[in-house]
Amino acid sequence: MTNEGEIGLDKAFESSTHSSLLGNQIVKRWIFSFFCFFCLFFTKAAISQTLNIPITPQPDVSHFIDVSQSRDLEAIKLIAPEQWQPNYSPQQSSGYSSDHHWFKFRFTNPDTEIWQGLIEIRYPLLDYVDIYLEFPGAPVQRFILGDQFEFKERPINHRNFLVPLDLFPDESVEVFIKVKTSSSMQLPIQIWNNVEFHNKYERTNLGFGLYLGLMLSMAIYNIFIYFSVRERSYIYYVAFALVSCLFFFTYYGYAYQYLWPNLPDWNRISLALLLWAVVLASSRFSMTFLQFENRMPRTYLLFKLVCALSMLGMVASFVIPYSINMQIAIAVGVAINIVSILISLIRWAQGLVFARYFSLAWMMFMSGGVLLALATYGVIPLNTFTRNAMMIGSGFEVFLLSLALIERLNIERRKRQEAQDRALEIHRNSTLDLEHRVNERTLALQDALSQLELTSHTDSLTGVYNRRYLDEALDREFHRCARFHHPISIIIFDIDHFKRFNDTFGHIAGDQCLVHVAQIISKQVNRATDTFARFGGEEFVIVLPETLIGKAASFAEKIRFEIERSNFDVEGSKQKLTISAGVSSIIPEAPFDSNALIEKADSALYQAKDKGRNCVQESF
Repeated sequence: MTNEGEIGLDKAFESSTHSSLLGNQIVKRWIFSFFCFFCLFFTKAAISQTLNIPITPQPDVSHFIDVSQSRDLEAIKLIAPEQWQPNYSPQQSSGYSSDHHWFKFRFTNPDTEIWQGLIEIRYPLLDYVDIYLEFPGAPVQRFILGDQFEFKERPINHRNFLVPLDLFPDESVEVFIKVKTSSSMQLPIQIWNNVEFHNKYERTNLGFGLYLGLMLSMAIYNIFIYFSVRERSYIYYVAFALVSCLFFFTYYGYAYQYLWPNLPDWNRISLALLLWAVVLASSRFSMTFLQFENRMPRTYLLFKLVCALSMLGMVASFVIPYSINMQIAIAVGVAINIVSILISLIRWAQGLVFARYFSLAWMMFMSGGVLLALATYGVIPLNTFTRNAMMIGSGFEVFLLSLALIERLNIERRKRQEAQDRALEIHRNSTLDLEHRVNERTLALQDALSQLELTSHTDSLTGVYNRRYLDEALDREFHRCARFHHPISIIIFDIDHFKRFNDTFGHIAGDQCLVHVAQIISKQVNRATDTFARFGGEEFVIVLPETLIGKAASFAEKIRFEIERSNFDVEGSKQKLTISAGVSSIIPEAPFDSNALIEKADSALYQAKDKGRNCVQESF
């Protein structure tokens, strides 16, 4: 093979590899652009809420804890004012409590005309909420709310708890609220006029929609990668992204509104069950992604125990009280997150490059959780950003983990390509001096082939791939070209008058002739993506992915010329060898049938023989 031919095929291979890497770069840029838009939206929303104070003045709320759990509204109204805790903050939390909590405040119409608005409680996980409205000279209005009642029983169809509030000019209302819940006890209450409320929640729903879009796009993208490479890390990543998405969909009340509005019993246990599912999915992903099983067996055992505990917690969600199960899940989740961060830093220090993304991802998620906790307890302001900090942190986490998976895929691809290039180089070098150093070269070749599990795929006589490997390679390349709508070509060679040659000079000479032809063809095939194999008898096949029929026919003609000009020494005499070739090409489509491509090439081969042999025939 000439140097010009080697350079041409090498450039073709480099071009296909460059196209694959370019595709990864485009995906990275698309993901990054979508993620930047997601972050900018929440940043703008947080600044907007900080700078734009609601028009409606908010009342001073007083708080009383009914330890006896027996007082009704009339008994609560008799409690002395000094027993009430004044200035209750919407950012305040009382943790998990089984007591009854009462809240009261007075609100006066701030306008000089009829005021129409809403009372909102922005925490959809409360079990029982009784709201009493006392207007002067009118019966008490009572609204019974809570996530223990079917969603259709709410006076206003919304994920949060809302009650209407209409006031005449200068009219006041006394509001009493009774809360009993197994979840964290907090009452982020807000009074809105109708215009303020709808403007606010248009932005809120848009922001959550962007979050869902980010999570689902990451999941879908990695599902496709999983079906391409069959690596378990990707399916665990998809499970983690989807379960996290469903967890926040439930936490913010959307799931009860849209998915199971008539299942209050399920809604009561779903959040704890989903939190355990998040712990399970994240643990399984960490185990496979950071490669614990072979490198850190004790850590691998710890994570297996966490996975078992998570599955037990999911089952226990149907049995044990919600508050106990939730607190255990939170404690286990925080602990395993901290361990994951520490282990990822260790793996990073050990040279696992993509572990850096993993470390940053879990740090972002935990930072979001810390911000939400600080805002919940009133340490920092509770605004759009801090209220959604954990959700935003999970968005950062999923984004960074997706980058980590892409980086890991690229590293493994480069390693496989380097191993394949080394094997092919050994193969080429071994065939150059086969007659003089057969034993040494055979051992080197066997060593290389054993590393790539190719020993069973080699033809024992010619040293090229056999029919078994050809079938596997053709099927694999056929499906890949079908997936990307790229062409694939095949060339079938047949040694002219081989039977007559075999009968004249004997089987030993015939075998030497096969080896001679295989060596010449092997020197011409140097693209890593191409496959050269013995088809059977005196027939050889070359599979050329990413190659149109014109280039394949030119390549076949070059090989035919090299065979024709070679001299084969038999019993001291020079014998002229020629070959015939059939070429076919296709852009595969479902249903897949690689045999049709072989049949077309075989038909073209017979046409070449009918034309007098020693020629190349294309199939049209």
